[in-house]
Amino acid sequence: VDRHALLDRAAALAKKSRAAAGDPSKEGRALCVGMVGYPNVGKSSCVNVLRQSSARAHGVGARAGVSATPGKTKHLQTLIVRPGLELCDCPGLVFPALVAHGAAELVLAGVVPLARMRDPVAPTQLVVDRTPRALVDALYGTRLAARPPGRLQAAEVLDAVCEARDFACGQSNAPDRGRAGRELCRAYVDGVLLHCHAPPGGDAAAYARPSRNLLSP
Repeated sequence: VDRHALLDRAAALAKKSRAAAGDPSKEGRALCVGMVGYPNVGKSSCVNVLRQSSARAHGVGARAGVSATPGKTKHLQTLIVRPGLELCDCPGLVFPALVAHGAAELVLAGVVPLARMRDPVAPTQLVVDRTPRALVDALYGTRLAARPPGRLQAAEVLDAVCEARDFACGQSNAPDRGRAGRELCRAYVDGVLLHCHAPPGGDAAAYARPSRNLLSP
């Protein structure tokens, strides 16, 4: 789907939504499509791409502000993308009660900074459940693929990474699970341990293939 087809689809959905609302005060006004989602997932960047805004553009309404740090967008910003169609760049929204795996999912979505992660076990368990063993082995030098079939527990994966990378806690020489957990979660957030979420109604197995293809010679 190219840019023009995507904008046509957005305009059609906005027009359908306006018709369903039945608000006569909106007649004659430009259609508006909002970019809504987690913080720091690229909403503002998507707006700039759809508007073909140059990184060198400056001034009010020239482009949506972007940053690698969550929370760059502080307020609603409406930008004209073409005659009769506007894009509304929104601040990031988080509804923890609607997130399936709670705080752990927010860490892996990049919403909560890794530096604020207190317990590495829950986020690491999600990474382990979603990542092929061989991919973790290839990245960290572990031997998870040689273990018996079945669900791996986060604790044993963390210990395996600690052993392979020599992550130990000071004089006690105990496995530094916190450091190993941050390493695994950072690799997941950065896409090194790649996991592709299927859209609603999509084939989860088909979307898991890209991460498995990384293991192909």
